[in-house]
Amino acid sequence: MLFGLLEIFLNYLLGKQPKMDNHIAVYERENDLPKVTVYRLPAIGESIGQLQGGRTIDFIDPTYAVDPEESEFHSSVIRFHYSSMRTPPSVYDYDMDSGVSVLKKIKPVLGGFDASNYVTERKWAAAADHSDPDARSVQKRSCEA
Repeated sequence: MLFGLLEIFLNYLLGKQPKMDNHIAVYERENDLPKVTVYRLPAIGESIGQLQGGRTIDFIDPTYAVDPEESEFHSSVIRFHYSSMRTPPSVYDYDMDSGVSVLKKIKPVLGGFDASNYVTERKWAAAADHSDPDARSVQKRSCEA
């Protein structure tokens, strides 16, 4: 636990994690997917050991990409870019106090594209070297098996 907190703190100091005056958003990977966890920072003078009980941001697709965007220091809102095989590049604001994400911008897709007409899947395969790679796919709902 101490190493994890130290790594978060060093990334915070080096500018690799979005930082606000009362929160920190930690971008990491879990099962080869991005994971974003938001923590309320302890009050000045409190131990960094109080940095527990973070809230992980949930994403709707089983496979996706998410990247931080610069956010205001004196705000409880972080901004991030989100996309998946069925979701065009999008920008979201996430309120770290309420846990609510708000879509701010989505790149239009021409030709009558409707993301609800598609489904994405992520499946795991057993490999001889025990690496267990994942396979990601997208298909039109009318073609589902």
